[in-house]
Amino acid sequence: MCYTIPMRTSLLQTKLYVPHIQPGFVARPRLTARLADGVAAPRALTLVSAPAGYGKSSLAAAWVRAAATSDIDKVGACAWLSLDEEDDAPERFFTYLLAALRTAGVDVRAAEAALLGFTPADVDGLTTTLLNDLARREDGAPLLVVLDDYHRITAPSIHRAMQFWLDHAPPRVHLILLTREDPPFNLARLRARNQLTELRAHDLRFTPDEAATFLNDSMQLGLTGADLSVLAARTEGWIAGLQLAALALQTSPPDAGDTSAFIAAFGGSHFYVIDYLLEEVLRRQDAAMRTFLRQTAVLDRLCAPLCDAVTGRDDSAARLTYLERRNLFLIPLDNRRTWYRYHHLLADSLRALLDEPERAQLHRRAAGWYAANGHPAAAVRHALASGDTVFAADTMAQVIQHAAAWSQGEVARLTGWLDALPTPLLHARPALCLHASRALYLAGDLTRAAHLLQEAEDALADVGTPAARADVEPAENRARLRALATVYRAAMSALRGEQLAAAVTAVAPVLAARAATDPHTAARAADTLGLAHELTGNVTAAAAAYLDAARLAQAAGVRYLAVNAHCEAALVQIVQGDLAQAEATCRAALAAADGDAIPPTGLAWT
Repeated sequence: MCYTIPMRTSLLQTKLYVPHIQPGFVARPRLTARLADGVAAPRALTLVSAPAGYGKSSLAAAWVRAAATSDIDKVGACAWLSLDEEDDAPERFFTYLLAALRTAGVDVRAAEAALLGFTPADVDGLTTTLLNDLARREDGAPLLVVLDDYHRITAPSIHRAMQFWLDHAPPRVHLILLTREDPPFNLARLRARNQLTELRAHDLRFTPDEAATFLNDSMQLGLTGADLSVLAARTEGWIAGLQLAALALQTSPPDAGDTSAFIAAFGGSHFYVIDYLLEEVLRRQDAAMRTFLRQTAVLDRLCAPLCDAVTGRDDSAARLTYLERRNLFLIPLDNRRTWYRYHHLLADSLRALLDEPERAQLHRRAAGWYAANGHPAAAVRHALASGDTVFAADTMAQVIQHAAAWSQGEVARLTGWLDALPTPLLHARPALCLHASRALYLAGDLTRAAHLLQEAEDALADVGTPAARADVEPAENRARLRALATVYRAAMSALRGEQLAAAVTAVAPVLAARAATDPHTAARAADTLGLAHELTGNVTAAAAAYLDAARLAQAAGVRYLAVNAHCEAALVQIVQGDLAQAEATCRAALAAADGDAIPPTGLAWT
């Protein structure tokens, strides 16, 4: 039996866009020809692997954008996904991967359906279903799947799935990985089968001619041939180093005759080069811009209102526009130029200039803005970074009492949050303990879920500290939380197969008092009652309870619970042999889910 809690998943659409090409991009036909050859061969994988600053993403994005307009018959559709650290979980990874494929016009409905009952153990099956979806494509054109920043992925299950993909992908499906380090795939086998195209750092570094084009045409520095040769040699064609050097020369041109001296003195390992040039670039900006850059470096993504809140300024929009126009390592993340990010190298170096008190204050301001603007998960992240665990705990409670955070399969993130809170602070918040217990219970971490549930029950029974008792005032809130605790305890007992009769007895008063109980709690009680009846073999009572839960959840506007309860009722009706009624119940589940375009991911047991 599989119990799933569906929920609409909100995706960051900018992760699915092919990045914009910055002004002054240097065309590199020697490399794009190799990318095109990998598709034409066709080979299963193109691996673009090099350290930061070698232009991996820019090269691939420029090629994809050019191919989309000139070589569409040769390249076909492209699904692009920019990965980040939070994608290092199989359920989230596949949610975004399917979204990228769907954005490219690929029919992946079977794989989307498989996500409805996803568990980490289902990765292989989900990958098989996805490959079957891809094999059914009818247009015969190549399909590119680009995964940018794949080095952010460390989960063995994802690596295993992608190795399986490479071993069994249809011949017209081509995977391109952009990464700072090699993935743990069997690359030797792919090479032996002529299924691998590779671009490495030595391929990606600028040739002397490319460096000259960049420095003199794109950056308009007018350097002599001798100066170009020295600078290209000292940076070894490292594109980010050349860009930093060019910016230092561009923002503060040396006096006549000093350019060669500047370039001749320019040296050291690339770490020293970065430090030196950042100092030169920052020093050439006015004091206000230097402060703006330093203060906003704590942000992974930037928009003008957020930057205003963090810096205390009111001109962030103008400053972001200035930075973008001056090519000062600001990268747009959407077509409307609303959200940006700094080049990773610049952001890391700027953060190093912050002392701890200032860093904490800036993170706290960011947390406040995110909380006030409907982004509680980001607010929690910044609050924890600031060290304000009280604000983090209060904001965390807002996140996890909504099942969206659970159904995205991000329980690992929740666990990390809980670990970051001091134990007394966590235990002084029974509502937080209660909702966290439920999330962990849904994820299958019953041991920790039981511990947090006990902490909540103790506080609600006045066993806890005065601070804990204050957290559940007023009395009606205490009553609601006690009812929820009763339901959660019964659900946990039922899932463990313990005290099933007691579980039925425990939730009965909650349902009996449904007029005085909030509909969400009553719906959960009915759903738990259905589970207890199902596990005792009383399938008739189970079906009735599940349908009751569906009605209550629908009335409460809790769509994911309504869908789940309908599905559970249908499974029981199938066991009863009432297939016609099961079909009708399944259709009711589909109707309840109407409007949720993205299939839910996340939480199940088998």
